[in-house]
Amino acid sequence: MPAAPNTLARSHREILHYLNGAHALTQERVRSLEADIAITPRGTYRSALERRLGETRSATARLERRMAELGASSSLLETGIGALGGVLGGVLTFWLAPFVLLRSFGGDEQLLHRAGDHCAAEAREIAACDTLEHLARGLGDEPTAQLAAELRSGAERMLARLRDEIPKLTDGIVRAELLSRQEG
Repeated sequence: MPAAPNTLARSHREILHYLNGAHALTQERVRSLEADIAITPRGTYRSALERRLGETRSATARLERRMAELGASSSLLETGIGALGGVLGGVLTFWLAPFVLLRSFGGDEQLLHRAGDHCAAEAREIAACDTLEHLARGLGDEPTAQLAAELRSGAERMLARLRDEIPKLTDGIVRAELLSRQEG
């Protein structure tokens, strides 16, 4: 038996709430990835960040489409205004990134620290996708559940990739420490 219109509207509102949260996470990830790419030397770690940036931009667009399908046109306008503020914040972050690198950490240490931050962000995204998928399935919204599962898969791949990069980034710190011992 189909859900009553009022019940369906409540279900859509609940799902939209969590879609909006996932959307906010992806927007923040775009800004963070852009800033880190700007300070990361070419190599496997930067390539992983660039690939994830493309995936995250795509995820943002897919979430916006799903939100529109569920009738979130006014919410999308508000989200767009928030995104403009985010873009301006991202530009500021981009220009300040080299100064952040010089503050408190050396280059290798900063990259390693940021890789840990990216691991935490991917884990938050995985948890948000788990929540959205199970909520959508429970409320009978299979398209949203499928989208959440696909987005979670990308975050899981990136988390695994980051965990593979951490030993490489740590090796740079070890080499620098060993060189300083030899010089000292």
